[in-house]
Amino acid sequence: LRLRRADGRIVIVCALCTHAATAEGPGFELVLTDSRDLPRTLVDVATLSVRAMLENTDDYIYFKDRHHVFAAASQTLVSLCEPVSHWTDFLGQTDYDVFPEAYADVYYRLEKQVFAGAPVAHEVQPVLNRDGVTRGWVDNRKYPVLDADGRIIGLFGIARDITDKVLAEAALRESEYFFRESQRAAHIGSYKFDVDSGRWTSSEVLDDIFGLAPAPHRDLEDWLDLIHPDDRDAMHRYLQDEVLTRRIPFNREYRILRRSDGALRWVLGLGQLVLDASGHPTQMIGTIQDVTARRQLDDELADYRTHLERRVDERTRELQDAKNAAEAASRAKSAFLANMSHEIRTPLNAITGMAHLIRKEPLTPRQAERLAKLETAGQHLLDILNAVLELSKIEAGKFTLEDAPVHVAQVVADVVGLLQWRSTSKGVTLRSEVGPLPGPLLGDATRLQQALLNYTANAVKFTDRGEIVVRAGLVEEHEDDALVCFEVTDTGIGIAADALPRLFSAFEQADNSTTRRYGGTGLGLAITRKLAQIMGGDAGADSVPGQGSRFWFTVRLRKGPCTGERSRPDPATTFHLLRTRHAGCRVLLAEDEPINQEITQLLLEDARLVADIAENGEAAVAKARDNDYAVILMDMQMPRLDGLDATRRIRELPRHTRTPILALTANAFAEDEARCRLAGMDAFIAKPIHPEELYGEMLRVLGDVHAE
Repeated sequence: LRLRRADGRIVIVCALCTHAATAEGPGFELVLTDSRDLPRTLVDVATLSVRAMLENTDDYIYFKDRHHVFAAASQTLVSLCEPVSHWTDFLGQTDYDVFPEAYADVYYRLEKQVFAGAPVAHEVQPVLNRDGVTRGWVDNRKYPVLDADGRIIGLFGIARDITDKVLAEAALRESEYFFRESQRAAHIGSYKFDVDSGRWTSSEVLDDIFGLAPAPHRDLEDWLDLIHPDDRDAMHRYLQDEVLTRRIPFNREYRILRRSDGALRWVLGLGQLVLDASGHPTQMIGTIQDVTARRQLDDELADYRTHLERRVDERTRELQDAKNAAEAASRAKSAFLANMSHEIRTPLNAITGMAHLIRKEPLTPRQAERLAKLETAGQHLLDILNAVLELSKIEAGKFTLEDAPVHVAQVVADVVGLLQWRSTSKGVTLRSEVGPLPGPLLGDATRLQQALLNYTANAVKFTDRGEIVVRAGLVEEHEDDALVCFEVTDTGIGIAADALPRLFSAFEQADNSTTRRYGGTGLGLAITRKLAQIMGGDAGADSVPGQGSRFWFTVRLRKGPCTGERSRPDPATTFHLLRTRHAGCRVLLAEDEPINQEITQLLLEDARLVADIAENGEAAVAKARDNDYAVILMDMQMPRLDGLDATRRIRELPRHTRTPILALTANAFAEDEARCRLAGMDAFIAKPIHPEELYGEMLRVLGDVHAE
């Protein structure tokens, strides 16, 4: 090596470098010998060897004289100090010439320690480039270089790149930090249990869970002492018999008593055995988590679930009781309505029947007037009864609609035609307006006419001057249906604003005085709204007192192919066909009410039909057994044997298996009709009997079989 002496002269020395182990770690011992004392060949070999080491080593190696001047440097060190390209360029330079000043200060400080007599100066330092950016980390060690007399004439340094180690240690510290903090956040501690010694070590968080002071090792008995006395024996058996003997993972929730305060806590222990090469368990490692809060929540949820189930049971019983009560009330209501309908329709049948028969006789004008009033009163009573029953059907969900062709213009025209004479008699104009509508449309034309007739009849009733206009028009149209609006405007008495909201409630009217003056039950508007809602629309009204009112309802009519409207037979034609085609046909009339027997028999005789009377069901069965009949008219409610059972027995007779049987009854509910048809009847006629309806059904079931 070329060294600069203190007097400034350059001398050539041979450096012999060997590894040496010191208390501070691995290092080098360097002995310098004047090259003149060695054979020339040995000097050359030594020089070339040192040069090869400096050019090829991965460490940062350097030599300095007593004045901190570089005498030699490895190529790796040179590469840190661009644009210096070769180690020989370091000769004669100091740290301040090749490194940032801050790092030169650090290196100078360590070198002063060596020159002050320290056997080694050691420090882990960052490696910076000229921009001050850390490129890595090195373990930097500096040793003194002594001459033959033991004097310090320079220093030798070696810095080893430990960047990977520093980063790994930093990552490990970070991982340990996150592991420790995550355990603390989740309140989960870890442990390691040595099977042979029975000792276990615990983490800081586990010590906190158990309320223990930190300790390097703990005995198994210490852990068992922490377990609640009621769980201790079972836990010991579980650990010995299940975990250690059967090699199953440790998984158990148990109670502990904290050592620090004696508090009861619930913990979840998990563990996995570590086996040696022979399969013998040597350790068990795992975690213990404080689950007291979760167990408390589970207990609260269990209590709440029990309470909720009890409340659900109680509520279910209450609802069942309410359901039973509602069903009982519904049955009682249905039974009451059915009974009242039967009891009212029976005498009403006599009234309307007698009125029909009386009208066929010669009458004085006074008698005709009184008879008209009688018929009007009877029809009014029937309308009320029908309205009550219809409303009951709608509310019970037993109301059904037809799906038949609807001609809106014809519906409007029919309503206007029915009430034209009443409006004309009052001097009020009644007219209609129908806008363009798509077609064909399907719906229940009868219910539409019923709703529109109710509106128009009310308008006629409450209008004494001016005009009434019945309108129908399209609101909106879709691919499959159309929403149609019907409305009736009048110039009548009008309705107060505070009365409008309750108009469409059952048995409600705008003012009680209207009932006294105009009559009515308040059912018509309620039925109209419910019909509109069933048909996919709604109903409402607006009015100005003294100026008039507008009542409207909308319905959704389905689009579909028109199958043709059913023809409505003329009553006179029906009666004539029945008399001419089926005169002399024998009919069995099963009826227990004498007046109804008389009226029905007279109606049949008017049509030239021969009637046999049976006063109860048993008599009807007996007569049917002995005689052939073209038609049997059967009342439902009769003494000794009702009409349903009588029908079933008659159907068992060979001669009457196909004989038409018509229910002729005051029971007018839909379920009554269903029961009649189920018993074997062919048609259903509700009392009071309208002659044209009776004749029409008789003509339909007789057909051409008995035609003359």
